[in-house]
Amino acid sequence: MRLFRNLRRVLGLALASTALWIVCGPFALADTTDDAVIAARQVMDDFMSSFNARDEQAWAETFHYPHIRIASGEVRISEDVETVVAEMDFDRFAEMTGWNHSAWDSVELVHADETKVHFAVAFTRYDAEGEVLQSYKSLYVVTKRDRRWGIQVRSSFAP
Repeated sequence: MRLFRNLRRVLGLALASTALWIVCGPFALADTTDDAVIAARQVMDDFMSSFNARDEQAWAETFHYPHIRIASGEVRISEDVETVVAEMDFDRFAEMTGWNHSAWDSVELVHADETKVHFAVAFTRYDAEGEVLQSYKSLYVVTKRDRRWGIQVRSSFAP
């Protein structure tokens, strides 16, 4: 008999805790997740604006390292800002491709918690006259490390 009373008490506490989480938990999680999504989205916009400004340093600083890019059948791992800056030449990229600027067509939230956000994105590259060169889809993983948000991984269909 005593066992049943204890079991009933434990089950009652478990049900009360579950009900409390159902009522309050999602709101607490939503608040921290909303902040994470806003911060991660800002990094995405900083990435695009520094790319269009042809500012290799600012662009490289939107990443976390090691930074991983999966594209054109390759996985590239960049270990630090200096490597990315040394490898990126916006003027050469523009000369080879006719590129003048890029823009997000969409940035859609896929998953998020307080330290990691996944975005499915589509972007378009344009020439100097504003004509479309090409549009691509990608997946970006933005993480928070050492109180800073940065792009950790990009998987793109862009070359």
